[in-house]
Amino acid sequence: PEAAEAVNISDVAAGADTTHAAADSAAARTTRAERTSNHTTVPLEPRAIFHAAGTLADASLYNQTEAGIRSVAAPKVAGLAALERAAGGGAGFGALGVPVVLFSSVTSLLGWRGQANYAAANAALDAMAATRSTVAGLPMMSVQWGAVAEVGMAADTGTEAVAARDGMAPLPLATFRQVLRCATDGDLGSGGGGSRSGLPASSSSSSRAAPSSATVAVVSADWPHSATRMIAPAAFTQHA
Repeated sequence: PEAAEAVNISDVAAGADTTHAAADSAAARTTRAERTSNHTTVPLEPRAIFHAAGTLADASLYNQTEAGIRSVAAPKVAGLAALERAAGGGAGFGALGVPVVLFSSVTSLLGWRGQANYAAANAALDAMAATRSTVAGLPMMSVQWGAVAEVGMAADTGTEAVAARDGMAPLPLATFRQVLRCATDGDLGSGGGGSRSGLPASSSSSSRAAPSSATVAVVSADWPHSATRMIAPAAFTQHA
């Protein structure tokens, strides 16, 4: 990553030792090579694996292209496949036996203007988490993030302000870290949300688990206001 991004990563890690390496997450050869080179100096005994790769190619639905769809899907879908092939010495996530947390987006749940390709890529992650957790029994979860304050794609692209106008305030960095801890401890998506997961129980903060508990949306929202800005089924907005 660039220098500024490396600082952000270290801030989010909150005191953990971090190693930065440039790699194409969708390229299996690169991912495996980076893992091998790092493993020679850093014992790879992870507590959890986070798949946070992503990129944007925003366009209106009419202007979406195959190239744009592929470029956005690659780091999410191909990146996850490459990461699994590199994990556990090539034996996959199951050999490590640790939680795997996929960074999806609330666009998969709610949609977003100009991001049909990004919503589809994240929906693929959600589906893969549901399949791998229920069929293969892997501790895999897909977290549909809302905007996060200070760090991440929304902060980098300036879409925080747009989300805020739609009633979705950026998640505080402290809450973001807390959610990550809950995800690695297996306390997120247990069906209780709110205080059961250790998150603040508030009408403006939502942790919503899918029936399989493999997908959880974490977004700070003023739902009555957001409902007036969304193109969504009435049943969903009433439930929210």
